[in-house]
Amino acid sequence: MLSKKKRFSFTCVIAAIVCAVTRYYPVNPWYYILPVLPHSILGGNCVFSVAAFCYISDITDTKTRPYRMIPFEVFLALNLNSGSFLSSSVYAATNATTTFAVSGVLMVLVTSYIAIAVPENLPMK
Repeated sequence: MLSKKKRFSFTCVIAAIVCAVTRYYPVNPWYYILPVLPHSILGGNCVFSVAAFCYISDITDTKTRPYRMIPFEVFLALNLNSGSFLSSSVYAATNATTTFAVSGVLMVLVTSYIAIAVPENLPMK
């Protein structure tokens, strides 16, 4: 799950850099696809969902598993919808570079939280 979040962070940061460069230099629009390629080739959101469900399955028993999966699904749905609505407000108030930068910073913070606070569920050999 941590490696997937690193790819999400990388995608957002590179998109912000490409967008910042386009403010000063004319850039071919195809360069906006570059940050998304590694994310898309390596599975996209499906890999994150599978990793999250596997982690939940590893740390729970059969009685508590549904109660752990329900909040994951609820927060995922809420965050996808609120992110879509709020990003348009940030874009309207500022510009595309700020929107990508905010997304990149939030992804780096989430990745840092996972690396620091979420314990490894499998024993290290």
